[in-house]
Amino acid sequence: HDEQFAYTVTARDPEEGPLTYTLLDGPAGLAFDIDTNQLIWTHAGTAPYPTGSHAIRIGVIDERGAITE
Repeated sequence: HDEQFAYTVTARDPEEGPLTYTLLDGPAGLAFDIDTNQLIWTHAGTAPYPTGSHAIRIGVIDERGAITE
């Protein structure tokens, strides 16, 4: 069966402008929903399930084009 992990990404622009998020890197099966700002990781299949630490990089861009990770 499928196992799913979801996490809502949040950031704040000091000038209160709109932000755009993008997934730069992550493990297989990880996706980013731009409508909900959620990282969604679905493991389809059978055990063994991925365990341990996994590096994820998310970029955040403000309306002036400044980016941070």
